[in-house]
Amino acid sequence: MYFLLILALLISLPLAEIYCIIQVGRVLGALPTILLLVVISLAGTALLRWQGIATVRRVQLMLSQGRLPAVEVIEGLLLVLAAVLMITPGFLTDVAGLLLLLPPLRGLAAALILRQALKHGRFAVHGVDTTIIEGEFRRDDQPRLPPDRR
Repeated sequence: MYFLLILALLISLPLAEIYCIIQVGRVLGALPTILLLVVISLAGTALLRWQGIATVRRVQLMLSQGRLPAVEVIEGLLLVLAAVLMITPGFLTDVAGLLLLLPPLRGLAAALILRQALKHGRFAVHGVDTTIIEGEFRRDDQPRLPPDRR
């Protein structure tokens, strides 16, 4: 089921991007459309740097306080996804990337992902085996003869 959904997305997204670029090109012209795509990508890159540094600082702060930065780590992964979407040419992926760069929407997406992971994920805590066997050994580098040849 998921395979078919991903396959449909991989086929339809480039077609939708081409359609959007053509429609915007009809209204604005070819050169302004290309410039708009470049400007949006540059703006997304600048926002990514700014938000990425802020996320790294939040993760470091939480780790220094001894707290688990689960949401912040997921937000960091969403920033990487936003960067990939911004690099991909097209207006639909640019808009999706810009939306992921907005802290409130990224936080909401991170919370939803974390909730799904906790709901459907299988997490196990394994205890430490506290059985300690003490003893001594010595290394015997001399080859031993079989018992019948001694």
